Amino acid sequence: MASNSKRLKLCSHNEDRISGLPDAILCHILSFFSIRQAVKTSILSHKWRNVWA
Repeated sequence: MASNSKRLKLCSHNEDRISGLPDAILCHILSFFSIRQAVKTSILSHKWRNVWA
């Protein structure tokens, strides 16, 4: 079991791994959402803004 300090180090980084994915994979992920959810999700990142369309 990881100590609390080690767990905090693992969770404290601000790396955005999802936005680093290719557009084709982002489209595939968004295809599981309703249109409304996809549009709401698109505000999470500038890269995602036009992917849902």
